[in-house]
Amino acid sequence: MPEESFQFKKDTESFLKAGIVIIVAIYFFWNLRDFRWGFLDNVNLIIHEVGHPVFSIFGRFIGMAGGTIMQTIVPLALILYFSFTKRLFSGAIVMFWLGQSILNVSVYAADAVETKLPLVGGPIHDWNYLLSRLHLLPRTGLIAGTFRGIGVLIMVAAIVIGLITSFYQKPDLPEDFSLLAEIDRAE
Repeated sequence: MPEESFQFKKDTESFLKAGIVIIVAIYFFWNLRDFRWGFLDNVNLIIHEVGHPVFSIFGRFIGMAGGTIMQTIVPLALILYFSFTKRLFSGAIVMFWLGQSILNVSVYAADAVETKLPLVGGPIHDWNYLLSRLHLLPRTGLIAGTFRGIGVLIMVAAIVIGLITSFYQKPDLPEDFSLLAEIDRAE
């Protein structure tokens, strides 16, 4: 059985992909340092709110957790899709979204005690309810910090995987970002 190896590609497309990874990383880590509500937070909010009725069929507790579950499952499902279709670069870019979504969860969880964040779906703060029911409200800081750490680790992994898949590719894998190839074919 021949050994499958990755080929190092040092072409314009590879450098363009690496540039995209760097720009996306700067954006996400800039938001990490100085949290601001942005476009992806709006997307996360919509997905989060849809999660409550979807998961409410499993009871009140899971219904309350359903927002957080849904806002992490959606980007995770996309990562899995891109991985199974061997579009690893695209999967790495979506990993940034997953990391950012978990950072968003950390902000919401951190607010469980003070409940100062504006609520959209009703008068009950998800994380206040969840942590109160689990008798973990005094551990809010630890739980929020854990989410934050996980989000950061996922974004660091996205950088590493994104940069690796920018320059290394198995010969039999489909092109991930073939815009330049399409332009070349058109000429």
